[in-house]
Amino acid sequence: MMHKEFRFGYYEGGSYTVLQLPYVGRQVAMMVLLPRSLEGIDELEHELTPELFQDLTRQVNPRKVKVALPKFKFEYTKSMKETLKSLGLSKVFDGGAEFGGMSDSNLCVSNVVHKAVVEVNEEGSEAAAATAVMIAKRCMKMLETPNFVVNHPFLFSIYDTESSAVLFLGRINEL
Repeated sequence: MMHKEFRFGYYEGGSYTVLQLPYVGRQVAMMVLLPRSLEGIDELEHELTPELFQDLTRQVNPRKVKVALPKFKFEYTKSMKETLKSLGLSKVFDGGAEFGGMSDSNLCVSNVVHKAVVEVNEEGSEAAAATAVMIAKRCMKMLETPNFVVNHPFLFSIYDTESSAVLFLGRINEL
């Protein structure tokens, strides 16, 4: 279980709570969507539209949060050969492409494989980093630090923070 108390993006919606974990460079982030109800994962998944996701990326606000997130590793591997062929890149696979600058032999691409891995461990999400400076006026009322305890099924996404484009979306059913 990853335990952190730090300044993260945080939002409380009606039936869910959202946590944003920035990655190195802050152009990519992980968003964890946790239903308030133990059985609310199906409803949350049904509610999650591209428009709602974009709204959530704008609604998360940095604040100090106590986080307890289970360790998990999510891997996805896909052959891209058929997808690329359907997009018109068939010559590179069947020997019709010119690779003369690379070799004198007759070359072709045998496959293109895409693999994505997301891992959360005791230190945090792989490649995740966060740096924050907390500045507050003495007269400001300090907000209570919320607890974000992930102890039931949840959704997570890796996304581009500038465009809100989803790069990876997953669902964890068993902790």
